[in-house]
Amino acid sequence: MLVASGRPGDALVPYGSFTRLLRELASHVPEAFDDASRAILEERFPEAILVSDEDGSVFGLNSASDGYNVIISPRATGFEVQLRERGYNPIMVDLSELLLGGGGIKCCTLELRGRS
Repeated sequence: MLVASGRPGDALVPYGSFTRLLRELASHVPEAFDDASRAILEERFPEAILVSDEDGSVFGLNSASDGYNVIISPRATGFEVQLRERGYNPIMVDLSELLLGGGGIKCCTLELRGRS
């Protein structure tokens, strides 16, 4: 799941600031949230991967994951290292043209759900 959020002071520029890798693990850019929101994230995801603003600004968290493989932007080099350190398999996919239009990897996915 990805929650795209505008950073304070930004015009309506989408900014990938949170992504959930597994039910119990998430990653986020702490600077993208106010103190109260950060406290909630820290409570719910104490083992979260804290991603740099630089990696967030290149839509590093605009990603897709199956729980092991995580498809991310090749520009999010710090996030790649953090994922490997946690035992994930980051797969770098260059969608720089999509980034120019304000999109990222998650924007190219389609969720398929079984019939209810």
